[in-house]
Amino acid sequence: MRNFKKGFTLIEILLVVLIIGILVSILAVRASGISIEAKKKASMADLKTLKAAVETYYLKHSIFPYASNWDDALTAETNRIVDEVPNDPFGEAYVYETNWTGEDARFLIYSKGPNTTSGAPMLGTDEITGNKDDDIWVSNCKTNNHGGL
Repeated sequence: MRNFKKGFTLIEILLVVLIIGILVSILAVRASGISIEAKKKASMADLKTLKAAVETYYLKHSIFPYASNWDDALTAETNRIVDEVPNDPFGEAYVYETNWTGEDARFLIYSKGPNTTSGAPMLGTDEITGNKDDDIWVSNCKTNNHGGL
C-alpha cells in the first residue's frame, strides 16, 4: 500500500494565486473607470447648483459676480446664496469666468476634469468654444451651454 499525502503542491498554489491576482487587477481597472464617471457626474451636479446660485445672484443684483471673488459673493453673510463653493471631486477649485454685464452677459463655470489641467473652454457670446479636453462645464450661453460628460 502506498502512503499519499493530502494537500496541494506548490505549483497548484502558485497557479491559484496568479489567477486571483489577474482577476483583482482586472476588477481594479474597471472600478477606477467607474469612479471617474461617478466623479464627472458629481461634478456636473455641483456645477448645476453653482449655476443656479450665480443666476440667483444675478436676479438679486442685476450683475454677475466678479470672477475674482465669485465664491465670496455667493457665500457672504449678508447675501448667502450657498453655504460654500466646494472643490470639484478631482480636488481642484471650480473655475468661474464672466465676460460683461447687461442683457448679453454670459458666465462659465467649469471643472478641469480628471486630468486636472484645463483644455481652456472659452466663453463666447453665444456658446462655449475652444479645446474642451476633459473639462466639465455649465454656462448661461444659449447654445452649447453644458458638457464634458
